[in-house]
Amino acid sequence: GELKEGAVAAPEASIFDGMLAARGEKVSEDIHVLDSVFKADPAVPGKGAPRKGKRRDGSNRGASRLSEGRVALLTRQQAQNAAIVLRCLPVQGHELASVLEYLDPGPLDSELLERLSVVVPPPEQVEVMLSYKGPEDALRDVEQQLLPLVRIQRLQQHLQVLEIACRFEAQQEAIAKHLATVQRACTEMRASKVLHQVMAAVLVMFNYVNYGRTGTDKHWAFDITTLLHLDQFKASQGPFPAFNGLHFVAARLLSEAAGADGNSLEGELQHLYEATK
Repeated sequence: GELKEGAVAAPEASIFDGMLAARGEKVSEDIHVLDSVFKADPAVPGKGAPRKGKRRDGSNRGASRLSEGRVALLTRQQAQNAAIVLRCLPVQGHELASVLEYLDPGPLDSELLERLSVVVPPPEQVEVMLSYKGPEDALRDVEQQLLPLVRIQRLQQHLQVLEIACRFEAQQEAIAKHLATVQRACTEMRASKVLHQVMAAVLVMFNYVNYGRTGTDKHWAFDITTLLHLDQFKASQGPFPAFNGLHFVAARLLSEAAGADGNSLEGELQHLYEATK
């Protein structure tokens, strides 16, 4: 049915279901500790949050003055959330603004940029901050750090571009690493004596079974996927029941390669499995 006002759709099942209920009263203790550690500059104590209004001279609309003389341009919750995120960033203030304006992520990764985009003030709050005409050092620390950011035109779009760039660099690095692994696997396959012996044995068996030929002067190549179906080449007779093509190749390998065992091929193709992922 339709959702009532203020309701939210039920989330999909996850490993977090019931975690907070099981924690019980400890949740309140957790929040109390978080408040004590991350709480932003408090508003004026008493009859609620400070009122926002327009000064007689028309400046600093939406600003409020706190008990310690600092000016607040954001709500308590906005300031608290922004302070938590900004505290985690490796660059801040004008240095952070330069990173965002010139689209050079520097030490910022996509996760940090995403968290920052969430706490950037909405357009109506940005207007309030840009209309502030007083000294910057009269603002709270969080507003002082955000002010250079909100002066950047199309800030959210800058953040989105940087997020994409950071993800692209990570993907490029992962792809380059995988291609290097594939290259090492190819080198190992070309150099593997055991693999060559296996392929030669299969080539002989394939031509023998399909064309009745075993000579070295002329032969037909086989599809490489044939290697996956060697056990389907059933022998009419063999050293033990159900002897098949795979047994044949293993027997030939053990008889030809001194010291060969079940790990010989894997030892020469150390990067092959990783390259197939």
